[in-house]
Amino acid sequence: MALEEKREKRPPVTPMMIEEEAALRNGSRGLPPGPWAEAAGPRPRTTERHIAVHKRLVLGFAVSILALLAVTMIAVLLSVRFEECGAAADGAEEEEEEEEEEWQRRRELPPWARPRLPRHLRPLHYNLMLSAFMENFTFSGEVNVQLEVRNASRYIVLHAHRMHIEAVRVAEDKLAGGVRVARTFFYPQTQVFVVVLNRSLEVQKSYNLKIIYNALIENELLGFFRSSYVLHGERR
Repeated sequence: MALEEKREKRPPVTPMMIEEEAALRNGSRGLPPGPWAEAAGPRPRTTERHIAVHKRLVLGFAVSILALLAVTMIAVLLSVRFEECGAAADGAEEEEEEEEEEWQRRRELPPWARPRLPRHLRPLHYNLMLSAFMENFTFSGEVNVQLEVRNASRYIVLHAHRMHIEAVRVAEDKLAGGVRVARTFFYPQTQVFVVVLNRSLEVQKSYNLKIIYNALIENELLGFFRSSYVLHGERR
């Protein structure tokens, strides 16, 4: 009889009670469902976000290290290249001084210091091409000279003044290949251009000398020059 009375006194289960019990199980502290319950609920973990940020930082640091290494390598290569160029220039000057001392010991003038061109080479044929640019008064050209060797020599001396030499090539023929050019230089005292070869040219053989150059069209009676005149009040 007592058990039946207790069962009768137990309050009935309502839908609100079911929702509150579910909310307690989900961790919303018994708040009714809605925006407040969602705000008070457990927050999601940010471990994955932290890992992504760390990966980006590590990647940026690695890229910075690689860029620094690349810049360092480029700087080292440039410094080595500059040193090689400086050493080559110093070597050419020393070689020129040694050659002049050798000619002084012989008590002879070097071929480029003489008032006339040396006779160990004789030109057989000239092939000359010129392109004039009147908008800035410059010209470029290419000359091919067929040379006959009378006396063995490793020097080729030509008249040249106020010119910029772009390239020089000496060849016997297409099969034999070219003769290596050791260095070239101007000698302003006699207005000549000197080509120094690695070896002497052989006697009774012909060689082809090719020179590519450019220069200004002078405004005076020197070399390839320009002039003007006035006709009917118009300068031409």
